[in-house]
Amino acid sequence: MADGKLQWRQRIDSAVLSEAIKQYNTGDFNAALTALERARAPREQIVKTVIMLWIAGRLETEIEEEAVPKALEILRPYLSQHPHEYGLAQHLSDTEIFQKAMNLHRKRGQLGKNHFLENDKAIGW
Repeated sequence: MADGKLQWRQRIDSAVLSEAIKQYNTGDFNAALTALERARAPREQIVKTVIMLWIAGRLETEIEEEAVPKALEILRPYLSQHPHEYGLAQHLSDTEIFQKAMNLHRKRGQLGKNHFLENDKAIGW
């Protein structure tokens, strides 16, 4: 991310992923998601996952409940095989923290839970 725009530092040899980044950068997140649906090659999955996480983080979208667990399913095994990928490891760490916070936030209103204490847990206080 530079100047509010997604930029992949390595060359992307995928027209679909390039299109998703282009659509994200123009603010058309639905078009970016549509492009990502067409990214099915194994080599496209990591970049697809990172773009999906950026879209999930946008206030204009509501895809985090589906995107975050899916990202964890992809990033965890990949990073166990490629531990030197420090940038992706940071994405994984952020995604795991977000997943934990989202789960705590969702459960905060359940019987026996204190709304304020659960929110404090969700934000790490």
